[in-house]
Amino acid sequence: MNPYTRVQRLVAQRRGEGRAALLPLLAALIVVPLAQPLLAQVEGAAAVEALTTRLAWLVAGWMVLHAYDLIVRGADRPILDLHPIQPVALLEALVRRALLGRLWLPLGVALATSPLALAEGPAVWGGLVAVVLSAYVGGVGAGFAVSLGGVWAAYSPRLAGLLALLAGSAPKMQTSLIYAPGAGLFVVGAATALAASGVRAALLGWSAGWLWLGMPAALGVAGLVLARRLAPAWYVRATALLTEIDTAHAGAVSAEEARAVYLDWLARGWPELLRALRQGWRARRLWVTGAWGLGGIGALGAWGEAGPATAMTWGSAAVLLYGLLPGRLAAGDPPWLDLALGVRPAEVAAARAAASAAYGLGVVLPIGLALLLRHGLASALPVVGGLGGALILGVGLGAGLSSRLGSRAQVAYAPLGLILLVLTWRGFSP
Repeated sequence: MNPYTRVQRLVAQRRGEGRAALLPLLAALIVVPLAQPLLAQVEGAAAVEALTTRLAWLVAGWMVLHAYDLIVRGADRPILDLHPIQPVALLEALVRRALLGRLWLPLGVALATSPLALAEGPAVWGGLVAVVLSAYVGGVGAGFAVSLGGVWAAYSPRLAGLLALLAGSAPKMQTSLIYAPGAGLFVVGAATALAASGVRAALLGWSAGWLWLGMPAALGVAGLVLARRLAPAWYVRATALLTEIDTAHAGAVSAEEARAVYLDWLARGWPELLRALRQGWRARRLWVTGAWGLGGIGALGAWGEAGPATAMTWGSAAVLLYGLLPGRLAAGDPPWLDLALGVRPAEVAAARAAASAAYGLGVVLPIGLALLLRHGLASALPVVGGLGGALILGVGLGAGLSSRLGSRAQVAYAPLGLILLVLTWRGFSP
């Protein structure tokens, strides 16, 4: 058996990850009666395509970012890189961990949308579930491929000029890692959109459309094959690349600028918030940049004719995702840290909630601006208010759980966040 797989199984057993995965599935069952009135409004092939596309995009995007986190910023890297490792065997173990560890995500979507089978027929629901599962595999494959491909690109002399052009004031070698998740999201997102359009075509009578459902999965398999070829040469070199990036930052900025973090001006007189912002900027920077990326996607949807509804659907899912961040911040701290620093857990939880909300505004602001310019103030205000309220509820719940459960708050938040999402959608449905 793969030695890395055996180790990950032992760790998962000790953490109770198998039992914890049942919570999101239980939440999906609870969501079924709440979601039924919303799903009853999904009538016609066009509405099915829209719902399928959005749900599959969320699943694929989650898995691209998860794969990036495992391969680039995984907690195992600083430990394993000190020893001679087997990169291909490690990659295979990480792929297995990604596919099985988050399997509750597509299964939860399937359970939550099961009323479609009665309302629109088994073929409609089956097509939606098939696209979501295909996007799940596609997101994993694309995530691993672009993460290792980003390391290759950073060292490629043929791409040096392009990376220097895109880098701006940032270190050139960092550019490929910054754009890697976005590239994966774009490629798998396009394949997912084609798969959803295949469902629509099949429902309208073109039976060959069912074959399109496998496009994201085929892309994911191709991505895994590519990642397997890249792993021997580039997995270990990612550590050297990260070290070069940190060194370049240290040499490019002054001592005062090196201490500066994103939004640190919000923390004047609030040391706990400054601590949370520093931790987020230095250890969870993908959550900062990712918010503006999610907001940009939401802004594109807000510009259409059904802008307010589309923006609320996409934006509420994106902002509620930030309820996971307090738990991610808690996972980066040893359990004795608050006691050693002499701070109260409630103050730390409030600071984590404030930092997560500040990052989540990167989702809300682009969507609000697009609605204001395209549909006017009367359409923008309710959506911005709704997204802001959902963001505050999500990060507040996540922070409260993190103060009680520490890193396990992420698992506890997932089902509760899903229920919040459905309630938000129902509150803004016509």
